[in-house]
Amino acid sequence: MTETRAFFLRTAAVWLLLELVAASQVVGPDGSPVLWQWVRVATRPVAVTAEHIGVFVSDLAFGLRDTRRLLAENLRLRYELEDAQSRNLLLAEDLAALQETARLVGGVDGFEASSVAARCVYSSLTLGRMEVRIATPHVVPFDTPVVSSTGLVGRVVRSNRRSCWIETLTHPAAAVAVKTESGTVQGLVAGTGKRELLVEYVSRTAELLRGELLVTSGADGIYPPGIPVAKVSRIRESDAAFLEVMATPAVDTNRVRVVLLLPGWTPDRARSRPR
Repeated sequence: MTETRAFFLRTAAVWLLLELVAASQVVGPDGSPVLWQWVRVATRPVAVTAEHIGVFVSDLAFGLRDTRRLLAENLRLRYELEDAQSRNLLLAEDLAALQETARLVGGVDGFEASSVAARCVYSSLTLGRMEVRIATPHVVPFDTPVVSSTGLVGRVVRSNRRSCWIETLTHPAAAVAVKTESGTVQGLVAGTGKRELLVEYVSRTAELLRGELLVTSGADGIYPPGIPVAKVSRIRESDAAFLEVMATPAVDTNRVRVVLLLPGWTPDRARSRPR
C-alpha cells in the first residue's frame, strides 16, 4: 500500500513538473508565459491582502496621530477651563471683598476717613491670631481696633506697614468691656482659646437672657462703644458673686475676608461723637 501511494505521488509530481514546463513554454494572448499568469493569479489574493493591510496600518497611524492631537487639545482646553474657573472664583472673591469693604466703611460712623481696609490671609481660632494685608503702606498703631461686617474682630498687636497681626477675641489674653444693648448689664468678655467666650463680672441679680447681644461699652479705652461682640449662649448660677456666662462671638474669624482697621479711634473722640 505504501509503495502504491509513493508511486502515485511520484507520478503526480512528474505530471506537475511537466505542466509547469509546458506552461512556461506556452505564451498567452497578452504575450506573457502562461506560467507567469498562473503565478500572478495565485499570488493576487496575497497582494490584495497585503495592500489592504498597508491601507489599514496607514489609517491606524493617522487615527492614532489624530487621537493624540485631540487628546492634547482636550487637555489644553481643560486646563484653560480650570484656569478660567479659578479666575472667576478669584474675581468673585474680590467682588465680595469690595462689597464687604463698602459695607464696612459705610457702617462705621465717623471713621470713614481714617479707617483702613485690609484683607485676611490667615486666621486661627485656637491660637486667636489673624494676619491681614494692607493694599498701601500704612502705619497702624498698637491696640488699633479691628472690625468686620458682623462685629468686633480684635486689636492690632503687630504691624509692619504692609501687614498686621491681630489678636482676636478667642485669644486667651483677649478681654473686652461689654454691655447689653440696653446698657443695663455690663461685664468683661474674655477669650478661652475656643469657640465660646467667657463673660465675667456679671452680677447674680443681672437680668440677662440667652441670645442677648453684647456690644462694646468703651470702658476699656481700646474699642469704640456699640460694636457687636457676642451673643449669650449659656447662663448658670453658682455660689460665687457672679453668674457663669458663656457667649458666642459675633464674628466667625474662619469666614472673614475683609476687616476694617480703626487707627483714628481714641476715647476722647468717642466722647465728642454725636449720639
